[in-house]
Amino acid sequence: MADERWLLDTSVLVDLLRGNIHARAWIDSLSEDARTISVVTAAELLAGCRNRREQRSVEREIELYDMLWIHVTG
Repeated sequence: MADERWLLDTSVLVDLLRGNIHARAWIDSLSEDARTISVVTAAELLAGCRNRREQRSVEREIELYDMLWIHVTG
């Protein structure tokens, strides 16, 4: 399906960033246009960084995904 999108959970990205080959293979199997993360996932990943090196690694990774922003109306 050409317009199929996947909202990836924080735990999948944590596995990927920790070098899990199964997480990498699964994400790589998705088209680049299908890969989406929420702003919450991005915040959780950045909050979990222990130093600047990890922060730069996370920042580089999250740039590869479409970002889903939360919009509250009411």
